[in-house]
Amino acid sequence: MRRLSRFFMAVFCIVAMAIFGSNVAAQAGNNNVGDFLGHVLHTDIRVSIEDVPIMGYNFNNQTFVVARDLTAHGFTISWDEASRRVDIARGTSTTLPQNVAGNVHPVGSIAFDVLYTDIVTYVNGSRIDSFNVDGATVVRITDVVRLTGGTYNWNPTERTVSVQMPHNSENFVREVFDLVNNLRLSYTLAPLQWHDGLTYVADTHLLDIYQNNLTVTNTGSDGTTLAQRVTRHGIDVLSPSGFTMVVTKNRSRESP
Repeated sequence: MRRLSRFFMAVFCIVAMAIFGSNVAAQAGNNNVGDFLGHVLHTDIRVSIEDVPIMGYNFNNQTFVVARDLTAHGFTISWDEASRRVDIARGTSTTLPQNVAGNVHPVGSIAFDVLYTDIVTYVNGSRIDSFNVDGATVVRITDVVRLTGGTYNWNPTERTVSVQMPHNSENFVREVFDLVNNLRLSYTLAPLQWHDGLTYVADTHLLDIYQNNLTVTNTGSDGTTLAQRVTRHGIDVLSPSGFTMVVTKNRSRESP
């Protein structure tokens, strides 16, 4: 008799789960644009991509960022109005990083409402969750990292989220070059022009530094100066003085 009761109880639970589970799924699938989904909370967690701060948002105990803010961190964002679709991919920065101020509000207090949106968001062709926060599309930072091959590090002691991205060496040089020009434009300076010959001179000098274990300097292992190496490759020297930008795997350094 007990076995029979347990059997009917199990059947009842399965049916109930099917009914109520279907109802929950139906409700989740019937949201309208602008429906309230929850709150973004103020947080003391600091978020950075490649050591550059980006504003982070706490929703359901997960960290989100504004999709368009990624354009200052080596990502491209494309928007298709007809399909209401946002595409995120690795690329070159087109905007300057924002000035991220520290949180001055009580941790856990309400910052913004989270609203349902009909905008669909993809990272490298894979669809991810996205929401409307204060009129902007936000995405989960872990989704972006996972689908672009990056690494995600959470430090509970320092309360930081640190993201590092893989780099193709040629793309990385272009990214640094674009960041330099963005910074120059912010000071109303004319942008630098890319020069394949100078790029080759810089690459061979960097290889010389690496292979001969030199300190970062403009003088080559053969004693040549920057101006000599440039003229040796048939490039006119307009200003022998200046600096050489040495691009390493993780950051750039300047040598006077």
